[in-house]
Amino acid sequence: MSEELQGLLNKIQAEGLEKAETERARLVAEAKAQADKIIADAKAQADKIRKDAEADAEASRKKADAAVRQAARDVIISLKDDLQEKLRAVVREAAAQAMTPEAMAGLIAQIAGQFAKNASGAEVILSVREREDAAQKLIGCLPDILRKNASVQLGRGFAAGFKIGFNDTEVFLDFSDEALADVICEFVGPKLAAVIKA
Repeated sequence: MSEELQGLLNKIQAEGLEKAETERARLVAEAKAQADKIIADAKAQADKIRKDAEADAEASRKKADAAVRQAARDVIISLKDDLQEKLRAVVREAAAQAMTPEAMAGLIAQIAGQFAKNASGAEVILSVREREDAAQKLIGCLPDILRKNASVQLGRGFAAGFKIGFNDTEVFLDFSDEALADVICEFVGPKLAAVIKA
């Protein structure tokens, strides 16, 4: 009987070991599966973090590029405005120096000659800086038909030059320093802008 008991004990022990081995293998497999899942989740999370970081870096780079482009545009616009303002001041000063009483008399005589046939008089508006002797000289250069009904007034809003209108016509010409600066800057402005952008 002791042999049978020993056989039964051996059989129980073998079954217990087999069960323990099966349980161990199952536990190891579960642990390995959990470890694989943890590693896969960690890799997926790391990939997501990396992709998010790359997307953030790209968005930041694009923002920085846009900010640099905007700053460059602002500098160009500011430079263009500054240069146009300086150009306007230089042109206005040059026009003021060029508009001597003699130069104005020559222009008025030439212009008045063109309108003498259709006009009965003229109105000359001078800047405040012009003197009475300039006014008389300018009236004196008009053709007789216009001189009879000519008037000279002092204008405001311009520092040099003159404005002239002819009675019975819709003609009013502006040769003030402001108007000349506008015309020249309008012509030169796009060329100046093209130089700045180049």
